[in-house]
Amino acid sequence: MGFGTLFVGYLIGMNFAYQGFTDIISYCFIFYALLLLFRHNSYFKKSFYAIIPLCISGLLYFVFELINFLGIKHGLDTTLINSYYSILSAILKLVYTAFLLKGIEVLSNELDIQTIRVKAFRNRLFTYLYYALLIFVELSHDGRLASFARYAFLPVMLFGFVVLILNAALFYSSYMWICLEGDEDMEKRESSVGIIRSIQKKTDAFEEKLVENKKEEKMQKANKKSSKKGRKK
Repeated sequence: MGFGTLFVGYLIGMNFAYQGFTDIISYCFIFYALLLLFRHNSYFKKSFYAIIPLCISGLLYFVFELINFLGIKHGLDTTLINSYYSILSAILKLVYTAFLLKGIEVLSNELDIQTIRVKAFRNRLFTYLYYALLIFVELSHDGRLASFARYAFLPVMLFGFVVLILNAALFYSSYMWICLEGDEDMEKRESSVGIIRSIQKKTDAFEEKLVENKKEEKMQKANKKSSKKGRKK
């Protein structure tokens, strides 16, 4: 269904050390995951479209980081670009993550998995707060609030790390409780966009194969349990 891929992509994106290099890999995983989730409700669809500009900006920043890494001379202000990219990516991450969490909230409510619904709602509020604080701090580095921004940066980063952990845990819970049960019974909506529709058909075949493998694993486990019980008797 996509939550497993989403979880892996989100974990990759939690690496702060090599942001430019890991972001683009993370976005590719999340883009593919949202492509799988695309048809389940409108919020996943909005999240999918919202991450496209994030992928483009991440790719451009990756090229910029690669140029710097290779020592190629350019006339660009590295500090300014890093600052602009941080603000832009924070805004775009806020938008796609908010839609994504709302999609999980709606889907889990439809499936009556209230624990995940409550966690998705909580994480969405925390996500709003974190990115609002992050954008404020990034915009306050120059001017009268520069000293405040310096002191606030570390607490905001720590809060952001907590939010990332909570979201990663939510995606894993969604993978365990939503993906593993009943995927084959969920209604799938085809996109009106030809390219996306063709990709969806390919991913559908892959998903069906995974579902069949899961069914076979469950049957094997059930057979093993029944055989063990038979031996005990």
